[in-house]
Amino acid sequence: MAKKIKATTQKILNNLRYGMDAEYQIRIPKATQANLREIAELLSNDVSLRNRLIPSLLNKVGLTLYREGVYTNPLAPLKIGMMRFGDSIEEIHTNLVRARTFDPDHGDTHPLGRFTPDTEVFYHTSLPPRIYPISIDDNALLDRGFRDETSLGEYMQSVMNINAESAEWDDYLISRETLTEFANANMDTLYKVQIPDVNASGLTDPERTTALKQVTEQVRAYSRWITFRSRLYNPAGRDAVSKFEDLIIFTTPDYEAALDVNVLAFAFNMSMAELKSRVIILDKLPIPDVKIILMDSAAMILADKRIDTSTQFVASGFYTNYFLLHDMIASMSRVSNMVLFTLGQGTPKPVITFTISGIDWLSTSNGSGVAGYDGRYAGFDYIKNETYTLNLNSLVEVQGSSNIENLKVPQGVEWEIVRWGKYTSTGTTTITESASPSFEALMASQITPQGLLIVGAEQFRDAQEKITLADGENICVEVKGTSVEDSTKSVQRIIKLG
Repeated sequence: MAKKIKATTQKILNNLRYGMDAEYQIRIPKATQANLREIAELLSNDVSLRNRLIPSLLNKVGLTLYREGVYTNPLAPLKIGMMRFGDSIEEIHTNLVRARTFDPDHGDTHPLGRFTPDTEVFYHTSLPPRIYPISIDDNALLDRGFRDETSLGEYMQSVMNINAESAEWDDYLISRETLTEFANANMDTLYKVQIPDVNASGLTDPERTTALKQVTEQVRAYSRWITFRSRLYNPAGRDAVSKFEDLIIFTTPDYEAALDVNVLAFAFNMSMAELKSRVIILDKLPIPDVKIILMDSAAMILADKRIDTSTQFVASGFYTNYFLLHDMIASMSRVSNMVLFTLGQGTPKPVITFTISGIDWLSTSNGSGVAGYDGRYAGFDYIKNETYTLNLNSLVEVQGSSNIENLKVPQGVEWEIVRWGKYTSTGTTTITESASPSFEALMASQITPQGLLIVGAEQFRDAQEKITLADGENICVEVKGTSVEDSTKSVQRIIKLG
């Protein structure tokens, strides 16, 4: 319930009187317990004085009742406060910057290069304003509110509390529905954990104890998992991390009663008072099979945009219409962590599917021009009479996917030189290493972290002179590319140099 008005009739009237103009203060005396009926008579006989007091009285008391009562809404502590300006909240999220290995000779981190951050912007707009009207009988107010030192507060509370409580209850319903509608709409991308039903009929006491322990352990485990940066636990599939002290738990009275709060407090290593501030009880959680929600408090975006009151005197009925207006933002963040504990199927463990495909690097020879090769050095670029280079990443197509819809798989490949040798194609592709002299001893080569294969031009020409090549044989190098996400996925190719 909204908080009771503790101020006496005299104090309320005198506080309002101090804010009135000089005429009102001259004609209406300072209120005492003895002159309340006299003041009521003066106001009743003078419309101009009455029309100054009653709107101020309704606006002041009505707004106080609402603001003092609104905190019975269990979701109110999640509000970020009053938003005085603008009609929306802008949420900006930037993914981590992927490191590049420093290479002073062939690195691609040029100081004048452009490195655009992976940033997304989300907007949370205000809901349509809500208005709560109520009509106050002026004569009844003067008659019943000016009897004794408590009558004005009691009368105002009796006719206006319902207005404040209605707005307060709607505040809760809107906040709750914002949460549940978001969860239902994003069920495919939200992370789900299967738990046993601790309230299932027919459970023996040992079975129930085991089920409760499993639920507690799961909630505790994931309260730690989401404190590590991951793309798994937010619907946008972006890099996100939560602080343990910012986590909150939503559940319903039946599950809250089943879960021993003492056990939970022990499991989370916190006091009972601290735990109670973290657990928010909802009257219902209309999400199929979901019994508990663990999430970052930043996931729910609640803000009061405007709380105001207004009055309008209606002369034809000798009453005053009082309006309470509430304008708010209620939305959910797609980049904050949120885990659903459900009796249904949980999210499967991530399974990465990774394929690397590309052109047949041995399909060109003797200047055939296939896929842009010049045939002479199998696509190598000749640079300043010093090196031959080939961008391996440009020759392959890497495709990574996951069984989890919002899990984005990095598409990088790490390259390595397997061996140098002689390439011979006689129906089948073979590579033969030269024992003396060895290619490794002659060739100056490397693959940079950016996938650039570099071969020293002078060393290559020296190798051509010192190694005997039969007709149809070419110097070649075998390279291997491995997925940075899944080391079991790789591709191995032979590149001929001449």
